[in-house]
Amino acid sequence: MSTPSPDPIPSAVPTAEQLAELPDWARAHLEGLTGQLTAAQQAATASAAELAAAAQQLAAAPDPAAAQQALQAAADRAAAAELAATRERLGRQHGLPDALVARIQGADAAAMEADAKALAALLPAPGPRMPAPDPLQGGGQPAPTDPAQQFAQLITNALA
Repeated sequence: MSTPSPDPIPSAVPTAEQLAELPDWARAHLEGLTGQLTAAQQAATASAAELAAAAQQLAAAPDPAAAQQALQAAADRAAAAELAATRERLGRQHGLPDALVARIQGADAAAMEADAKALAALLPAPGPRMPAPDPLQGGGQPAPTDPAQQFAQLITNALA
């Protein structure tokens, strides 16, 4: 035995006359279903609009790999600037000349401080310096060795 198949679902919207022929409970049920269908259609339309907006944002968004590379490059620049600032601070703190500041090395701040102290220990101690020679005391030009030049200088100095 075969089971009777239900009536096919009508594809057209029933007319007002067809709805009037229905019992009250059927009309109320149909109105409820119509309201649910309308709400579902509105929600689907809103979801489609949100999906389209999200698709546009995704298309306009930068490549995540490129953003990650830019972020890494910025972090590398910040680390290099911090390292240079630490070297400069330690060089000034230990009285190192500019040429030696760039040579400070170390894995962390403590190692860099130890290296800066070691470099500072290699420098001569500051103290009194020998004065520069006074040109009036004979520290200027060397005396000529040729007798003719010595005679010419003697005459020049005597006439001046």
